[in-house]
Order: sequence, then C-alpha cells, then structure tokens
Amino acid sequence: MKKIIFSILAVLGVLVLVAVVGCFVVIITSLSGARMAVTSFQNSEAVLSPDSADYYQGADTKSATTEVLPQRKVSRNGSMSVIVEKAEEAVETITDIAEQAGGFVSVARVYEIASDIKSGHITIKVPSDKFDETIDKIKETTIKVEREEVSTQDVTDQYVDLKTRLRNYNATEDKYLEVLKKAQTVNEILNVQRELSQIRNNIERIEGQIKYMDRQVEMSTISVSLTSEADIEVFGVRWRPLTQIKQSLRALVKGSVKYVNFMIAAIALLPLIVLWLITIAIVMLVIWKVGRWVKNRFFPRKIGQ
Repeated sequence: MKKIIFSILAVLGVLVLVAVVGCFVVIITSLSGARMAVTSFQNSEAVLSPDSADYYQGADTKSATTEVLPQRKVSRNGSMSVIVEKAEEAVETITDIAEQAGGFVSVARVYEIASDIKSGHITIKVPSDKFDETIDKIKETTIKVEREEVSTQDVTDQYVDLKTRLRNYNATEDKYLEVLKKAQTVNEILNVQRELSQIRNNIERIEGQIKYMDRQVEMSTISVSLTSEADIEVFGVRWRPLTQIKQSLRALVKGSVKYVNFMIAAIALLPLIVLWLITIAIVMLVIWKVGRWVKNRFFPRKIGQ
C-alpha cells in the first residue's frame, strides 16, 4: 500500500514538474517571438528612428528633405526706449496702435520713478507684415527715440528639419500600427504599443515646436520702454522744453508744408493765369479800339473846337 501511494506521489510530482517547465518554455517562447517580430519588422521594413542618420537615406524622405517652402521663415522683433509727454497716455496710444494692426498687448505697466515723473513698459504682438508700419506709428507718438533695435532670425532650416522629422515619425507610426494588427500574443502587443507611445510623444513634441515657430514668424514682438519728460520749474511755472520744442517743430513743419503746397499750386496754375491775363488784355484792347472807332465815326471832333 505504501509503495502504491509513493508511486502515485512520484507520478504527480513529475507531472507538476513537467507543467512548470512547460509554462516556463511557453513564456520564453512568447518573449522571443515578440522580440523577433519587432526586430524582423525593423529589419525587413526598414523602420529606423527618425532621429538617426540612416533614416534620412530612405527613398521616401528624399522628397521631404528637398521640399521647397513657399517663402523663408523669418521672425522679426524690435525694442525701443523713448521719451513721451505722459507714460500713461503713451501706453494707451500704443495699445490702440497694436489693436488697429490686428495685434494685442502682452505686457503693460506704468510706475513712478521720481516726483511727478513716471515711466512704463509695454510689449505688443503685431502681424509681421505690420511690423514696420507699427514702429513708425509708435515713433510719431514720442518726443524722442533714445534707442531702437530690430532683430531678425531666419529659422527656415530648423523649420524644414522639424517638418521632415514629423513626416518620418508619422510614417514610422503607420508601420508600427500595421505590425500591431499582426501581433498575436499579449507580449507582442505590449511591445509594439510601447514603441507607438514613444513615437506619439515625439510627434506631439515636434508638432508643438512647429506651432511655436509659426507663431514666432506670423507675429512680431515690439517692446517699448517709456519715460515721461521731466518738468522744469522756472519762476513757479512748470515747463517741458522738449515738448515745447517738438510742438514748435510740428507747427513749423505744418506751416512749411502749407507754404510749399501753395507755391506748387501757384506754379502749376501759372500758365493758366498768364493765359487769362492775355485774354483779358486782348479783350480790353478790342474794347478800346471799338470805342475809339465808334467815337471817331459817330462823334467826330469839329475843327476849331
């Protein structure tokens, strides 16, 4: 009886051992199959990292790297330091200029640096094609421009590179999706999904960089530092010499423009005026001649009178 029990236990032990070994073999085989599937896909379908140098040697990417953009991607930004009559009013004026150009204000503040003297700072975003026009309008509102800087950055090469990498990542994602459809085991599915997740993260990161570059190119940034003109008190009277000089120069320019316009009009009308004078002179001469003839014909002078 003991031998029978011992034999049964021995057989059960062997069966358990075989089952454990079988499960272990199945797991190893599944993992190896998943690795082989991914490796085979990468080798046979040429799925390389879009960041690698070999990736850009593919036939599909040659057309992407040689793509010609309709125009170069150039961002322009400017900064100015100006003197104005009143910083608060200047901030409001520049805000109106930005909004009229189709832009907006990103930063604006006014603060007091001394008694009755205020300064301010404003940063605006305007469409790139309105950049020069906006700069000129801001200058017109100032008393004096103390500093002006314009920076230009060409990001065409970086933009083309990002576009190419994005296209390559999208192509890689499509191929991994095809592999996912062919996956048969859980491990194969998990491995492919892990690769897809990493590729998707890279795609979203590059898309964010491209959108940022587009915004930088489409909208220009203009930063303006504002300083109110200091008052000078003379015999109890507060006086702003720069403002007075600017107003006088404006009046002089306006008067000069009116005088020049009058002279241009006079010169342009001179031939017409001369023609009218000649016509009037001829008419007067004819009238005088006719009057003399009538006088001599009908009212002759008598001899002795």
